[in-house]
Amino acid sequence: MINQTLKSIKEISVLAAFMQKDIDDINTHLEDLKKAGIPSNILQKIISYRQKTIAEREHLLEKRTEIINRISRVDDALYRRFLMARYVDGMSCKKLAEELNFSNGDITKLSKRAHAAFKSIRYQQSIPGLQYHDGSKTGSASSALSSTYRDDYNEKQIDLFQDMWQ
Repeated sequence: MINQTLKSIKEISVLAAFMQKDIDDINTHLEDLKKAGIPSNILQKIISYRQKTIAEREHLLEKRTEIINRISRVDDALYRRFLMARYVDGMSCKKLAEELNFSNGDITKLSKRAHAAFKSIRYQQSIPGLQYHDGSKTGSASSALSSTYRDDYNEKQIDLFQDMWQ
């Protein structure tokens, strides 16, 4: 999980470098437009749009980092990996089920349990502006998960999954 978080931080750093290059390119183009005699009101609109775009990118990067940090606080490694694969890496449940050699029913159970674990973390500190499946902005505390949750899964498959993603 730490490696995944470090990878995510590295990705954000790379994205920030690309953003800076975009900003530099836009500034160069703006200077060219000024020299070409483009009216200043159009330039102001372009500058305003650029500033809004930069602010939105930074906002999304902050939310992504907050979500990764929240997921990393989930106690169970299998749940953390499920949440990271689904909501950070964008992997489908079907693809996860194939990789884990889980049935659709098993992946559905894993999904529900991982969401319950995340919801208990979510209650402790909400992410501003994030809307959850139940329509709330903060959610409510869920009860502690039973230590027998693994009885539904093939222990060998869980161990294989944890070894692959830790």
